[in-house]
Amino acid sequence: MAAAELAQRMGLPLGHEVEVWLCGGIRLRGKLRLQEEMLFIEEERVRHLELTVDNVAFAYREMESCVRLD
Repeated sequence: MAAAELAQRMGLPLGHEVEVWLCGGIRLRGKLRLQEEMLFIEEERVRHLELTVDNVAFAYREMESCVRLD
């Protein structure tokens, strides 16, 4: 499945301003993007999906919450 399509199906607001809380109480604010433009990702590896908020990289599995701000 295409990584961007999978992210959208999961409700991740790619390309929008967000507030993301990561494990450990780390808060990020900025535009949510895929870390790399991956063409495909296996659905069972979705926890390893790499994302960024304003050039700060993290894995989907590290995210506690994601709220769209715009």
